[in-house]
Amino acid sequence: MNIRIVTKKKDEIEIECDDKGIANAVLNALIDQGADAYTYEPHPLTAGYRLNVKADDPQKEMKKAIDKVKGEIQQLQKQVEKELKSK
Repeated sequence: MNIRIVTKKKDEIEIECDDKGIANAVLNALIDQGADAYTYEPHPLTAGYRLNVKADDPQKEMKKAIDKVKGEIQQLQKQVEKELKSK
């Protein structure tokens, strides 16, 4: 997965990545936190999917959201491994 910082300001950060699924997972976590965030495709014929976050400290919000998604993925992995062992 490739990540590129498009915009980095005091109250806004925008990243571009090539994995829509991860961007949407982070977006959902950001929205759950109450952050002002959205995703979009700059152009349908070019690769890249953008995630924009506006907050007092967007880097902190982004890190918190990524940590939440990471924890959910680890939890999913444990549950799948447990189910596979029991079958």
